[in-house]
Amino acid sequence: MSIKPINFSISKLINLRFIGILCCVLVLASCKADPEDLKAHLPGYWEVTEVKKDGKLIKAFTMSATVDYFELIDENEGFRKKVNPTLDGTYIVSQHQTPFTINIEEGDLWVNYSDNGVEYKERIIEANDKKLRIKNDAGFIYSYKSYEPITLDK
Repeated sequence: MSIKPINFSISKLINLRFIGILCCVLVLASCKADPEDLKAHLPGYWEVTEVKKDGKLIKAFTMSATVDYFELIDENEGFRKKVNPTLDGTYIVSQHQTPFTINIEEGDLWVNYSDNGVEYKERIIEANDKKLRIKNDAGFIYSYKSYEPITLDK
């Protein structure tokens, strides 16, 4: 029994490499977060860290006086409210809250707001225990981190 050498030309290797890279790109591009998982991470206190548009940083926040609070009342309805954290770990809460509904369109999670007759929607791009990213109708992407209260020890 003789072993035959495998004869690969450079062009065949380049084609195989291209096909491998293309497969990796397609797999990565098709990996989209599960909308139900995103929805599960939306409720809570979120502190804005930055705002971007078209890949450009519009504003970075080192600290914010207000925090966005999201609450789900049931599976697809909730409200968003601005709260002001205090040093003792409590919040100053305004009476105003913006109601919203949640729906899934083409695999994306959308938050639909209705505030004093004005309707708009935002897409949840990313949501986990530590990070939230939301894109609005105007193309602004808001990045948030999970809010950690600052308390002063007595």
